[in-house]
Amino acid sequence: MVISQKNYLAIAVSGLCILSLIVWRDMPYYPDEVALQFYAGRFIQDKGVSHGLFALCSSWGLKVPMLLALPAWLLSKTMLLVNPVQFRIFPLLVTLTIALYVAKKAVKGVNPLAVLIISTGFIGVAGSGLTMARPEFIHLLNLLFCLLSFVYWDNSEVRKLYIGIFVLVGLLASASLSVYVHIQGVLFVPLSIVLAILLCRSFTYKIIPTILSVAYLFGMSIAAIIGFSRGMSCDNYPGIQSYLSSMTVDIHAVVLQGFFSWVNNNFVGYSQSFLYNNEYAIGYLPSVEPESIVYFIKLRFLNWFIRIILFFNLVIFFGVLFFSVFKVINGLFCYFKAKYTCKKYFDIRYLLLCLIVSPIVFLYVYDAAHNFYRTFFLNYVIVVVVCLSLAGFRSGYFKHLINIYALVCICVVASSLLVNFVLFNKYLKEGFVGPSIALNSLGAVNDDILELASACKLNMDKGRIIVDDLTYESMKRFSILFPITYLDLQGQLTGLGTKRVLDVAKPRGVIARCSYVEHAGLVYEHKNNGLCCANYSYL
Repeated sequence: MVISQKNYLAIAVSGLCILSLIVWRDMPYYPDEVALQFYAGRFIQDKGVSHGLFALCSSWGLKVPMLLALPAWLLSKTMLLVNPVQFRIFPLLVTLTIALYVAKKAVKGVNPLAVLIISTGFIGVAGSGLTMARPEFIHLLNLLFCLLSFVYWDNSEVRKLYIGIFVLVGLLASASLSVYVHIQGVLFVPLSIVLAILLCRSFTYKIIPTILSVAYLFGMSIAAIIGFSRGMSCDNYPGIQSYLSSMTVDIHAVVLQGFFSWVNNNFVGYSQSFLYNNEYAIGYLPSVEPESIVYFIKLRFLNWFIRIILFFNLVIFFGVLFFSVFKVINGLFCYFKAKYTCKKYFDIRYLLLCLIVSPIVFLYVYDAAHNFYRTFFLNYVIVVVVCLSLAGFRSGYFKHLINIYALVCICVVASSLLVNFVLFNKYLKEGFVGPSIALNSLGAVNDDILELASACKLNMDKGRIIVDDLTYESMKRFSILFPITYLDLQGQLTGLGTKRVLDVAKPRGVIARCSYVEHAGLVYEHKNNGLCCANYSYL
């Protein structure tokens, strides 16, 4: 394949990836996107205190660790300056930048057709989750700077001092943001540490930046782990503690159902989110109801192929892990023993590969809930590794198999894009919201909120107001806000009821949708365009 053909191939695949995300541009504002703002985007408003989501737990109201203050401030400032529609540009840019780079890199390999595999990052309905501004996109941002760090270290042509400083600062900043927004970001810190060391080695004065970078990444990780252990502690309310613990794998349950049965069930749970289903988790997408039996059969076949591709991507991914671990162990053995039988000493590339693959394998095994947004993130990283690995895989016999597999992948992804446009695009444009809210409705309630605040005589500047997903955006600049859904959830998990939770949280009032207020069993004083308010200062 000549160079011009490779470039056209990369452009075509990149175009498919872009279209696979654009088709989901009207996705409504998902509740977890608001949750991210509640627990990770309020450093400035709450004066350095992390209030989180569970007001009953002893972890509520802890100070943000000093080493995490900078990423906390940066995220809080960004979320104050931009609205959710603008903030969604960041996950789109990060996701597509990685896809475009991988496409450009893969076509230069010995198996250029393997570039088609990168499109499986958007297979099925995966794009619906990749457009959301959740912690996973910040993990991808960290991995993007890891990729840039490797390119800088591996390519002498780009080793300019100002480029190196920019990449190093970006690596440290993205790693700290990744760790701050979710503890799973700690899993990628070892990769960031190794790459920071490699970056600093290219500087003229390397010792001080190396020590400072490693010390910051290590100290920040320890602070995050300590903060997470406190944040996940709710021993005073066993119901909430049990709920938090249910999000991770239960080793006892694995033993009871048997290892192979667990492996099968784990894959089924992992792959289910990508398929065209009759219903989706909490109804975040409209249900798929084929108009004819023929269409139904076609979707069943497409689901079958999606599962096959997900399965083979996982198999190849685990194969990459075993191979890289073997090469690292063998390289270390040869390096320290200095045996003449070894062709090469330790190759740092295999260590980097281990540090990328291992966290994803851990999350795949550890995530018992199989939430769609996390499975889409895992699949995306898996696809990047598989694509680049197969593009550089040297084997005449397997090359034909790789090409066939890549062609099957592109056909399935193209079919997914067509189905997504036909099945979902119409509903999303017509205003489907499910459990979410339409993006264009976030700023439309400002006047209603001001009227309600005046009617209920709420002093907004003093904070401590109960809000919901719709009203939060208009009130985010005020201190100590309580998400009504989590107050209601705490009342259910503890059996105390929402009113008893208020006795502990001590809110000054509520401005939220009346349906949420009524579901929580709270009283309200005034109502305006579906929003209700009440003043609880007397409590």
